[in-house]
Amino acid sequence: MKLPKAAIDRFEQALPLDKHRIPIEWLWDAMAKALPEQIGGDSRQTLQALIAGIELRGFSLPKSKKLFDQTAQPPLPKWVQRSEKANDDKNFLLEPKTYLWARELTFLAEGRRLPNYQQWQMLDNWLKSGGRNAPIVPVRERSFEIFNDEKLLDEFSKTQPFKQGRIDLSILRCVITPEPLAWEKCPSGSDSKPCLVVENSATWRTLSLWNRDNGAYSSVVYGGGNKFSQTWQGLELVREIAPFDLIHYFGDVDYEGLMIPFRAAHDIHESLDVPLILDTELYQNLRCAVPKERWCKSKQRTINDDLLNWIPDKLKDWLVEVISKDFRIPQEGLQRKHIDNLIF
Repeated sequence: MKLPKAAIDRFEQALPLDKHRIPIEWLWDAMAKALPEQIGGDSRQTLQALIAGIELRGFSLPKSKKLFDQTAQPPLPKWVQRSEKANDDKNFLLEPKTYLWARELTFLAEGRRLPNYQQWQMLDNWLKSGGRNAPIVPVRERSFEIFNDEKLLDEFSKTQPFKQGRIDLSILRCVITPEPLAWEKCPSGSDSKPCLVVENSATWRTLSLWNRDNGAYSSVVYGGGNKFSQTWQGLELVREIAPFDLIHYFGDVDYEGLMIPFRAAHDIHESLDVPLILDTELYQNLRCAVPKERWCKSKQRTINDDLLNWIPDKLKDWLVEVISKDFRIPQEGLQRKHIDNLIF
């Protein structure tokens, strides 16, 4: 079987650079990354042809037949070995300044050394083969397409060139897709009322059922605790179906429970141009529902000035008292019986 030089190039690029002897399992992995379409069918013959191709480039094979896998035809070496000369040649070829990068990656030639060179070459190959015109897809789909690893791009996009803005995911024609939000639409007649985000699932269920009868909110969204700092982007889809101009938030009365909406509020306003505020009525009803003798002990925390200025005046003294005295109040203290008489 004769393979094009480009296929052998991709195969060699997919081999680990820091290993002198490369076992057959890694050879299969490299072929899967270089030629995923060849997996199955004549894949054994394809791998033999790829190994023959790199053998001509200085890689050596075992001399003993005992070191070949004879379980099927054709026999395959249990390992290949990169010669010292091949290592020297490889290091020369991997000099960033000598490589002809795709136009989006020419900044890589500026450095004297380049970590993750293998991944940059795979990305380079993808761009040169028409990737820059690809349709926009979720980041993990693109990661699998380029690297044959759906999670690799999650970490790769945290490297310095991405942090410095030299490249971003738009160049790779992909977008981050946050975990979808669970939410319930309001009953008819409640359009354009505030959206309510609730931190925990039990209280989300209680308030969703209550909202079905009362229609106080255009939608009731499950925030999912700390995950809301990332999943809030799902509010854009919620707004398309159940329009709103204001977001109310309800969660635990403790430092972490207040920091969740505080951190998200800035990003939400920047992206959706919608304010997020604490739901004063629900917090005040929680205050009435849970007297001081039922406050839960918590670790000592201090509310910083930025957070303090963000808290509504009606709630400020009470929230500061709870937290500064090392207590917390779970949102689950607010039950259906405490809100049935609420009027919005």
